[in-house]
Amino acid sequence: MTSSEHVQDFNSEFVRFIVSSAKQKSLIKILGSACKLCLTITGLEVCGIYQFQNRHKELRRISYASVKTNHKTKADQNLDLPLTIFEALKRRETIIEQNIIIIPLFGYRDIYGVIYLCKSAIIPYQLINDALSAVSISLENAIKNSETIAHLRNKLIERGRIIQKKSTDVEKKTLLATEANHRVRNNLQIIHSMLINRIDEFKIYGDEAEITIRKIAGRIMAMAQVYDQLLISGDKDVIQGDVYLNSLLDDLIRIYGAQYPNIRVERDIHCVLIKLNQASVIGIILIELVTNAFIHAFPNLNGNITVSLNKEPSGRKARLIVKDDGKGISEQKNSNRNGVKLIERLIDHIGGSLSIDTDAGTSFLLSFKP
Repeated sequence: MTSSEHVQDFNSEFVRFIVSSAKQKSLIKILGSACKLCLTITGLEVCGIYQFQNRHKELRRISYASVKTNHKTKADQNLDLPLTIFEALKRRETIIEQNIIIIPLFGYRDIYGVIYLCKSAIIPYQLINDALSAVSISLENAIKNSETIAHLRNKLIERGRIIQKKSTDVEKKTLLATEANHRVRNNLQIIHSMLINRIDEFKIYGDEAEITIRKIAGRIMAMAQVYDQLLISGDKDVIQGDVYLNSLLDDLIRIYGAQYPNIRVERDIHCVLIKLNQASVIGIILIELVTNAFIHAFPNLNGNITVSLNKEPSGRKARLIVKDDGKGISEQKNSNRNGVKLIERLIDHIGGSLSIDTDAGTSFLLSFKP
């Protein structure tokens, strides 16, 4: 019998197998079709495909076909192979013993399993070798594709878990940070209220003591307002300068408005985002300058304080200007020189610059990069 007679039905069935395998997503069904395909080769009587389990310690049958029964049997039957045969399979060697043929199948990274075949005793292996090689190559491609997809799917699932865990961790940390900010803000507000409520007790020590306490309270208020803005905006890096400074000015007017009713505060404050590490410094400077203007700039208790915040024409820096039309800094230098030194240190701390104009009243111009 010629080779062509032994594989006469195989070629047409192999083409059908390739076409159906390309459309099929289930590897198990592809392996089942392969078993039936092998039995179209004249002389083959049994075909089983086994997959290695438990780190290559056992072979579990996942597909089976027989010429006699022509149906799959129970899939829980295993195949025991001696260690020597297993080592040969790992070297991609085909095992031929009497009427048994065992062909190794390799997957994405390692040996996947074997094709186990029983042939008629009168059929030489060489006559069906080419057909079996074509089947094993096609199966290895299908196995590699399946394992690659499974590997990528597992990586995506694992990445999703990592992202979800990080997202959960971020949410927890955000909640903790918000709670911490809230508590710090409350504590600062309490300290501020305690100082303001006890100012009258310090009057017995003179005006300077009262002014000092008010300034300390104002600095605490500036820091508390930073946390207020953090809680409102939810941003961890920047706050809105216009909202922040307007809030501070409202508090200052509540503190000094009744005492100095004829001193007006005018505003020209635009939306400038201020970095978190700058906010307290800017707030303390504003409170220091406005407080000094209220207390020292107007001997007749009548005048105007103007506060402006905007970007420089270049857009690279921001400008905070606190200006009054009072008596000028030269006449009050002895009373607030420590305040000016404090402002210079603070503005230097955030890499900004300070200029003072005393031509008409006093004007402080602070330039900084937001």
